[in-house]
Amino acid sequence: MLMNWNQRYGLKSFLTHISAFGFFDLKFAQRSLAETGGHTSLNGVESDNEQRNTRAGLMLALPIDRRNSLKLSASTGYRDLHRQRI
Repeated sequence: MLMNWNQRYGLKSFLTHISAFGFFDLKFAQRSLAETGGHTSLNGVESDNEQRNTRAGLMLALPIDRRNSLKLSASTGYRDLHRQRI
């Protein structure tokens, strides 16, 4: 009976988040994320399937009254799944 040994390597990630309060109780936030890694190996032979992700976003909260606010947000991202069979 032939047995295969599969090994997975973890992702490395870096996350930043910045929040600020401005005039008239405006709230601004910025967020960014970068991840890399996640490749695998089969029977000791490493596969070329590392993943790379980057994302960024902005948020602006405008107060309407004491309990409600209008939130505007935008985000973008890039995902690179580099896959190649052995």
